[in-house]
Amino acid sequence: MPHHELPLTAEPHDTVLDSRRQVEDVLHGHDSRLLVVVGACSVHDPARRRVRPLF
Repeated sequence: MPHHELPLTAEPHDTVLDSRRQVEDVLHGHDSRLLVVVGACSVHDPARRRVRPLF
């Protein structure tokens, strides 16, 4: 189902927007917190798996 067909009330909408702003702040160096992105939970094709260290 396309996202525009899913109902979204104001509270979750605001939470999503605030979370995105927080992530942007970390990525742009305006927030000193460490952002950790974890995924994917399963690798269907191990030959295509990549590890990308940030530092």
